[in-house]
Amino acid sequence: MLERGWKVVRPFEASYHRWTVRFSHRPVHPLQPGTINVHGHLHQRPAQTVQHLNASVERLDYRPRKLGHLLSEFIAQLGNQQPGAPGQ
Repeated sequence: MLERGWKVVRPFEASYHRWTVRFSHRPVHPLQPGTINVHGHLHQRPAQTVQHLNASVERLDYRPRKLGHLLSEFIAQLGNQQPGAPGQ
């Protein structure tokens, strides 16, 4: 990609509702408390931990999703866990 003029940014992270959201192709290990890893690569297989969000098209029923909605749903599924809480 670099040879074709693409700029590669690593790590690619953003903040969302007090969470750090790290984007990657493959799941990232280990993750710090309070971090969600949005990744692909695993295709139809489920995410590996509660901090991983597998956003492969197979997991999203081949439909585009707004990132904010996807993250909000994911965080809601975590329940009462707060960023950095034990058990994440």
